[in-house]
Amino acid sequence: MKIPNKKLLFYFVLFVLLAFSLYLHFFLDPTLKETHMILRDISVIQNSARIAENKKIELKSILEDRDQLQITILEKKLKLPEQLDSHDLIYLLDANSSRLERHSIIFLDPILRQDFRVIPVRFSFSTDNYGLSEFLSGLEKLQNRPTISYMQISAAKTENNDLNKIDKNTKIRYNLEVEMTLNFFVRGIEE
Repeated sequence: MKIPNKKLLFYFVLFVLLAFSLYLHFFLDPTLKETHMILRDISVIQNSARIAENKKIELKSILEDRDQLQITILEKKLKLPEQLDSHDLIYLLDANSSRLERHSIIFLDPILRQDFRVIPVRFSFSTDNYGLSEFLSGLEKLQNRPTISYMQISAAKTENNDLNKIDKNTKIRYNLEVEMTLNFFVRGIEE
């Protein structure tokens, strides 16, 4: 019994298609999946390497900044005076602003640090906003510039009695009650 050529060709094409689909299903598909997984892993590793390199650059920059800050801190410590400058204290005691009325000045216990001391001074006074800005700009000009660690400002309303009470444009002044703690820094440790 002889199979006609058309049927033989049909079976051959069917066999090739079946062989190709088996090849795709059992060999090529798992290989492609594994290749995709490997490519994804490579991409993740490259991304991690890029992040690590960026972190390394950032760390290097931070270390350089830290070294520069340590040098700056050392320079600042060396510039600190051995004792509190009397000019600074006279400025606080006088507080020579015409708009400032001093109430009290209290020297608190010094705070010892590793290689310097902090001398806190609590200062309270009454003034207006111009007097306060004048006082703060005066602090900025001091030789041994203090820092302000605490400041409380409260306002008390007062009216100007110079003007006529019927006048609608009566000026209202606000007096400020200010209490602040100024910190002066001096080199060395108190013994």
